[in-house]
Amino acid sequence: MQKAEFLKDSQTVFENPAHVNSLGKYLTLEMGGSTNTAAPKAEGGLFGEELGANMGVYVGHLSPIQQSLRAGAVASENQNNPVEVFYAKDGWGASVALSNSEDKTTDVKEQYLAVRYGVDRDGMEFSGTVEAIAVTETGTDKTVGAPYITLNFEKEMGATGYFFSKFNWGSGKYEAAAGDTDVKDLGAEVGVLSRQIKNVYYGVSLAYAKRELGSEITALNLPIFAGVEAEVTSWAVVRASVSQSFLLSSVQDKNQAAPADGVITNKNDTTVAAGVGLKYNNFALDGVVAGSTTGQINGNDVLTQASITYNF
Repeated sequence: MQKAEFLKDSQTVFENPAHVNSLGKYLTLEMGGSTNTAAPKAEGGLFGEELGANMGVYVGHLSPIQQSLRAGAVASENQNNPVEVFYAKDGWGASVALSNSEDKTTDVKEQYLAVRYGVDRDGMEFSGTVEAIAVTETGTDKTVGAPYITLNFEKEMGATGYFFSKFNWGSGKYEAAAGDTDVKDLGAEVGVLSRQIKNVYYGVSLAYAKRELGSEITALNLPIFAGVEAEVTSWAVVRASVSQSFLLSSVQDKNQAAPADGVITNKNDTTVAAGVGLKYNNFALDGVVAGSTTGQINGNDVLTQASITYNF
């Protein structure tokens, strides 16, 4: 469900922890590999009512920001066994995420600490995440990915409209034997969508991103998108969406040698995503239809990257 910013599910709590108040009591399991480089990776959490509030513990969820930053390092380590604790009530929510590991046999260390806070009430949302500590050390190399701040604001516009905006800023450093490189990120996005058509949403957004990594890497996109979520039967739901940049799309990597350092405009990026959800009593099985990216569907392409949720 690309750009379905109105959704609240087990993954949106990592953007706005106040969503925990809307999801009730549940156990969710994301199937995947057990290593911290697997894609998809295993993760899951348990949420319920404790101490007069909605609380939860989630394990295995990696920060996508740190994955992106560490992917550019000469040597780095993803988070190991991350844990996040949630506390939410009365329209607000907060969480603390951390990981801390060391492997003396390979001289690898990794540390991460982030806090989130969000509000969700009266058709309006605000949330923010501060990644305060993000360090990985591999031999003589070190990667720092903090501080990093993300902010989000969303508001309902009438009965069927929705406005959303996002902002991110962060800094870090790659320290290696060949020399140090400072890293700086800046990004922003604003968008609107409509849900006037039953089970269908559609809209447009404008996004800008810049990463300073020696020289600048910049991207500007104006994606248009549409999606649908509808019941096929009382026990099955189909979801699908399409997104494509429109006219203003451009990207430039000044770290490349000429002519590769030039601006690339409106390069094809049409993306279709599809999924299926099956419900039985309190169980829900959700999965991706891999054939949405190949055009061919067979028994191996249905319910890939699956998750199981039990509501109690």
